[in-house]
Amino acid sequence: MSAQSLWDSLPLRMSSFHSKNCTANSDDGRIHPGPRRHVVNTGSHSHSSGNPFLTAVRLALNECGLINECDTYDESLIAEYNNFDPERSLELLLERFSDGGAVQSPTAFIDEMKTLVSWSNEGLKPEEVIHLEKKYGIQELGTNKNSLTYSRLRFLFPNFIGLTSDGVYGENKFIPQMFGAPEFGGLIPSVCFTRVCRDEIIAVHLCCLRLVYPQTSLKLHHLFLKKRIDGGLLSDEKRRRFLSGREIIKPDGKPTEKFRRVHATMCRLYSDIIAEIKQVEQMNGFTL
Repeated sequence: MSAQSLWDSLPLRMSSFHSKNCTANSDDGRIHPGPRRHVVNTGSHSHSSGNPFLTAVRLALNECGLINECDTYDESLIAEYNNFDPERSLELLLERFSDGGAVQSPTAFIDEMKTLVSWSNEGLKPEEVIHLEKKYGIQELGTNKNSLTYSRLRFLFPNFIGLTSDGVYGENKFIPQMFGAPEFGGLIPSVCFTRVCRDEIIAVHLCCLRLVYPQTSLKLHHLFLKKRIDGGLLSDEKRRRFLSGREIIKPDGKPTEKFRRVHATMCRLYSDIIAEIKQVEQMNGFTL
């Protein structure tokens, strides 16, 4: 089963990694130790028709509720994602889902992915999860192209990771939980809705990532955020609805009073963050 048509329209979506001296290779999009580079290959959006089942899966994903936790930074993830081919991973998942020849719906596939992804941060492993792990060959870790791991599943299906507007981070816990999750980047619309508001959302997100993952440079947070925004699976309309539902923006795209208070508090308590983001933009060679 080919996944070409789906991944033609869904560019690579990067998760986050732990490294002090890594950069994106502008030729192959991989993460390499070495000197800093200023050009980032983010892929391109091309929309083509193809396998109707893949199209149906994508449409069904955009209808799913957004249900928590973010990935941890780990050096092993760099090796894992260097060899990660999302098209191949999706092909393997769909082949194993359809094993036996029975015709099933995209909803059934999505439900199984939800079960795998949503449990992965829990301590107890239910029988249903054990069965699905065996069915799909899910591993805890894996670095070759054909490995299917939980990190790669969260990369493919970030909308199954629950994000809330509960205050969790920063002094007095004024920053909502969702801003501390790397996957939140895939919920920031790629097309500008209200430029100032979008910039403020990005600033709060980067500030929170720096607080939650101080071992990772702001430069890398910024680099990976671009890939998450550009390569996210959800449509911009779905992203806007998410932000509106979490009281970040109003239906017209302007910031809510709740978010204005969050941003104003960030600027007061972490006054250097805006200048640091501008420095990182110069280093990486792009603005978000």
